[in-house]
Amino acid sequence: MIKYDKLFMLLDNAGINTTKVKEMGIIPQVTFYKMKRGEPVGLRYESLDRLCALLGCQPGDLMEYVPDPAEDDQMPE
Repeated sequence: MIKYDKLFMLLDNAGINTTKVKEMGIIPQVTFYKMKRGEPVGLRYESLDRLCALLGCQPGDLMEYVPDPAEDDQMPE
């Protein structure tokens, strides 16, 4: 599962809130809230590109893969 905790920490450190992200048109507000709740989302390339430019970082600085034990049971062997 992809987690966006790193993104939210970077946004907080930069003083950028949900409203600002919405006003800048980087991520739709619904997508932003789904990311915060840990729900699956499709993040567009353009959104990643703009976030990296805004925060001066690499895509890996925004997200990380965390194995989900429930998904491990469903993986084919």
